[in-house]
Amino acid sequence: MDPEKEKEIKEAAIKYKNQYLELVTAARKKLADAAEAKKATEEKTKSIKQVTPVEIHEYNTVNASCSTRLLSNPHLKKEANEDCVKEGKKRIIGKQGDRSKVEEGEESSEGE
Repeated sequence: MDPEKEKEIKEAAIKYKNQYLELVTAARKKLADAAEAKKATEEKTKSIKQVTPVEIHEYNTVNASCSTRLLSNPHLKKEANEDCVKEGKKRIIGKQGDRSKVEEGEESSEGE
């Protein structure tokens, strides 16, 4: 064979090899995308739980009993908030020292 023909054959082989590699990578990418899509749909279906009417009824009755029971005594919440505020002020005074007492005195005179 003459050298030009051998060179053409080698170039054609390289060309076909590159085309084959492109096809293989495209096929792998397509398979990976399909697997990701399948996994995403499976995760979506797993997160959705079918609820029976009995469970809905139980959920509603429990929520209703808790809301009536907890709302019947609003003083507990108010007292707890006041206690938290007092404790917070004590901590601030302890950390800031005299400066916070001066600021507190200014605030109380403005509020009156």
